Amino acid sequence: LKVFREGAGVSTTMLERFRREIEATKKLRRHPYILTVYTTGQDGMYHYIAMEYVPGSRTFEDVLMQDELSIDQILRIGVKLGSALGYAHENGIIHRDVKPSNIMIDEFGEPLLGDFGVAELVDWPSVTVSGALMGTPAYMAPEQARAERVGREADIYTLSVVLYEALTGCSPYQLSDAPDTKEVLEAVRSTLPIKPRRLNPSVSMDLEYALLRALSKDPKDRYPSVNAFAHDLGSIVEGRPVTARFFSVSYGVRHFLRRRRSGILITATALLLGSASYMYVQHILQGLHSEQLLSLARLRNADFVLMELNQSGGGGPVSRSDQEMRMGRKALLSQNFDEARLHFKSAAALSVAFRDERQAAISHLELARCEILLMDDLRAKELFMEILSSDDASPAVKTVSHFEFVMLLIMNNVPEEAIEMAERFETQEEGPYRYMIDYLVGRMKQTIFLEKISHFPERFKNDGYLSLAIRCRFEGDAKSSELYMNKCIRSSTPRHDWPVAWDRHMSQRGAL
Repeated sequence: LKVFREGAGVSTTMLERFRREIEATKKLRRHPYILTVYTTGQDGMYHYIAMEYVPGSRTFEDVLMQDELSIDQILRIGVKLGSALGYAHENGIIHRDVKPSNIMIDEFGEPLLGDFGVAELVDWPSVTVSGALMGTPAYMAPEQARAERVGREADIYTLSVVLYEALTGCSPYQLSDAPDTKEVLEAVRSTLPIKPRRLNPSVSMDLEYALLRALSKDPKDRYPSVNAFAHDLGSIVEGRPVTARFFSVSYGVRHFLRRRRSGILITATALLLGSASYMYVQHILQGLHSEQLLSLARLRNADFVLMELNQSGGGGPVSRSDQEMRMGRKALLSQNFDEARLHFKSAAALSVAFRDERQAAISHLELARCEILLMDDLRAKELFMEILSSDDASPAVKTVSHFEFVMLLIMNNVPEEAIEMAERFETQEEGPYRYMIDYLVGRMKQTIFLEKISHFPERFKNDGYLSLAIRCRFEGDAKSSELYMNKCIRSSTPRHDWPVAWDRHMSQRGAL
């Protein structure tokens, strides 16, 4: 029984809020996951709400402190709470104070949402004073922490905070041991949440994406409804695909503008390193799985660079490092990837021994591509980071490494890391690589990117179409991915001194 007594010291606003809770609970009494209200009324100075008594129940807060719940158990509770909030929203009620202490867990483990004391009734005038905060700071949505008028999106955010804490045992934000209200509100307003997988590696990528989407600072970047959020949570439990796969373009642009760094100038040698020939890739492209796409694309430069070395090597002595690089590229074209790895390692070691850091960076770039072909993505990432962190590697090598590193992260299904990497090592202000990276991480719309590609130098167009193919494949659009991969192949130009049989083969496939 919840009772409110009129009298001295009781403000009109407090009484109005109690009446709103009465009105809200009247509308919501029929949902299985909302605490049942039997009756409401007034007896003289006393206003009351008679609610269901749940024997053996505990708050969700107590359950989390006393029991160890599995991820699936927590998500099933989240699905049911999402259903309860969705029902409230359909009836024009926004809870505004979803938190573990306002959720009861009955003797059967079923959740019951209660305490609509600060609920917003859409069809009632607001009683919130301008600039006043309503709710619990740690569970407030950013717009709520700014004392703005909140909508249904606020309940999506707060439900995600509840689930985040249940899954990780921590707040989504880095706070001091005893944070004051000001610190908490500032974190809610402006600090990006910590990725839950860093706190609990058992959290899947899909679940991480779903939580982070629901925790977006801008309400427009969250789920369109709490039911959509609950649907994704249910899909994760049942092993089905989820909709939260990539940050929106608007989110990427805003995040980029907040943390934009000065670009790295690119030199003319980027034209050589960026030249791409996908003729070899087309030979084995049919039937590719998405996880193979990026790996096979690593071969695109090998044939061209090998030919250039052969043409330029007759004029003078060739270093041992150059010989190892040439042998490594020959091994690549023969698909002897283990042999290629040994040659590139030797080339890198020789370059380091002779303090030729620029040549070492090129060797490491080729070695990174080889490691990807051998399915050692972790080692490839280490090599890319080594190149990007080097003070002596040429800007051109860094730029190519940056682009391929971002592609690898997208293919590994970690778009947040790709966004972070895109910003940490910013490419030149303008140019093909910058545009391709911006598109891959969601900072550029596809229509704009296609317009940019039309103005690319010919040697960059195949990289542009490859970026389109990878992004479309990542978003589940296999048809568009195949279309752009075919464009990628057609934009690669065969060399006149290639074997005649090879040209005939490519002609038959419609590539020339």
